[in-house]
Amino acid sequence: MNGTVPFASADRDAGVLVGFDGSEPARSALRWAAVAAQSSGSALTVVTVYRLPPMMYTGEPAVLVSPEARAERDRANQLLDIARELLRDYPGEVTFSTAEGSPAGVLAALSARAQTLAVGARGRGGFLGQLLGSVAAALPAHAQCPTVVVPEESRPAGGQDPEASAPVRTTAPVVAGVDLSESSRPVLLLAAQHAQRLEAPLQVLTAMPLLREWR
Repeated sequence: MNGTVPFASADRDAGVLVGFDGSEPARSALRWAAVAAQSSGSALTVVTVYRLPPMMYTGEPAVLVSPEARAERDRANQLLDIARELLRDYPGEVTFSTAEGSPAGVLAALSARAQTLAVGARGRGGFLGQLLGSVAAALPAHAQCPTVVVPEESRPAGGQDPEASAPVRTTAPVVAGVDLSESSRPVLLLAAQHAQRLEAPLQVLTAMPLLREWR
């Protein structure tokens, strides 16, 4: 494949970044991210974002000593323990961390250090305080790297487990939607990269307006 694949520079040290809230879609996103990181030789970064109730934003000392704040941080760390257990046999480099703030805002900011961002299509009624569905809807427009929204019950290509070290052959194509804009070039390059990695067909689509709209 010719050309330089975007978002693969050394300063993208977070590698494949995945938001994790413990829900089934988030677990699917974690599995997808683990396989993507392993097969591309990238780091894997797992982040749980939590939000504090509005009344807690009264200054740093109050936040640090608030039992509610400690409880939210503890809950976030417990969710990361679940992620660690799910990845217990994963052979690659993994970083686990928590962050406080708006889930969409935090993940969008962290995406500046990522090659790919993955989230589940929806959460368990809250990504520690916000519907993951709304996070998944907002991130593709605001993330600073390619973003994958993984549906519930999704499995990695070929049904791989996270500890699998190589992709398998698949007849399912990688589909890229392109137009004449400059932003289509990185989309096509990334799609070609994934198709090559998965040894899958690459299908390029362009949508045309209906004839009755050509007026």
